[in-house]
Amino acid sequence: MIVPFRWARWSYQIRHDEIEIQHGIIFRSRVLIPMIRVQHVETDQGPLLRKQKLVSVSISTAATVHTIEAVRAEESDALRHHILELVKVAKEDV
Repeated sequence: MIVPFRWARWSYQIRHDEIEIQHGIIFRSRVLIPMIRVQHVETDQGPLLRKQKLVSVSISTAATVHTIEAVRAEESDALRHHILELVKVAKEDV
């Protein structure tokens, strides 16, 4: 099954001022999203993710949508709320 192998190559870090998302096996991609630019955070779960008890977390900015793939379902709500709290703090500091 190739899907878990693909998911194993995603990583993310949530810092107080930015979100870093990395993915790829041969060609690595690294995205830094400033908290001040985040507009909203969504979760998405299709039938394949539901079977594996995983969720995709989408972070929307004015320019594009960035996705953190394959987050465990029980962690996804806590992650979403944590990002939104950091966004509130970042916007209050401005």
